[in-house]
This record gives sequence, C-alpha cells and structure tokens, in this order.
Amino acid sequence: YPGPKLAACTEFWFVRAWLSGHYHVVLSEMHKKYGDVVRIAPNELSFRSSAAYKDIYGHAAKGRPPFLKSKVFYNRGPSITHPDIVFTRDPESHRL
Repeated sequence: YPGPKLAACTEFWFVRAWLSGHYHVVLSEMHKKYGDVVRIAPNELSFRSSAAYKDIYGHAAKGRPPFLKSKVFYNRGPSITHPDIVFTRDPESHRL
C-alpha cells in the first residue's frame, strides 16, 4: 500500500506526527496525496472509505478474492513441514 517511505519499515514518522499534535492534519494530507488507503506503519493501514474497510477486514464474498496475510505471519520454523488449521492461509483449507 502507498504511504511515506519510512512507514514501510518504522513507526518513526507516525510517532513524530502524533507527539507533535498534528497527527490528524498529517494523516489528512497523506490521504490527499496517496488515496483512500495509506500505510502509516509496517503493519498498520489508515483508510477513509467504507469500500477499503470491506476489502481489508471483510470476509471473502462470491466473485471477490480473499485478502490473504503475508506468509511471514505464518512462519513457524523449518521443522514443521505442513500447516495445520491454525497456520494455513487458504480459506478453502479451513472448510470442513
């Protein structure tokens, strides 16, 4: 997702804006520059539209692909060869 370059690797710019008391102004400027969804930290997004909310937090619907997390979130080490029901990414694998 688009956003400040620092936001991809650190929360520094976010904390600085928050502590300055101008976070709301900075965030509004970021949305004007980058659009409805803005990366504000490595694992954090800011969004200003209901469509973006549905895309990020909603369940997969018919005709809409699922929003899968990165494989990094499911990394359990080299000794585990196949995922169990907790650590699988594909929603189809969760169906009984």
